[in-house]
Amino acid sequence: MRQTGEMLRSTARGQSEAFDRANKGFDYYIRGVEVLENTPTGARGNFDRDFADAVVKVDPTKFRLVPPSQYHTSDSEPRPVDGPDAGQYRLSRRAQ
Repeated sequence: MRQTGEMLRSTARGQSEAFDRANKGFDYYIRGVEVLENTPTGARGNFDRDFADAVVKVDPTKFRLVPPSQYHTSDSEPRPVDGPDAGQYRLSRRAQ
């Protein structure tokens, strides 16, 4: 009985997280925002879609666009991009 309850809670938690990621992805799409990740450090930040695309094109080995299926659901917003090389890519246009 206890195992059945644990399985049901786990399934509900997984469905809720998937729903949260889908909602966040749609929200970012509407606002023209992408989640940009510094791949060596794992740090993430929200940026204007055009800016994020340009950063990835400049250095695809250090940066990538995060697909909605990999968004963090526990954080209200991803962490800002940090690291030794990230400063050259920062702009004041960061999405709010």
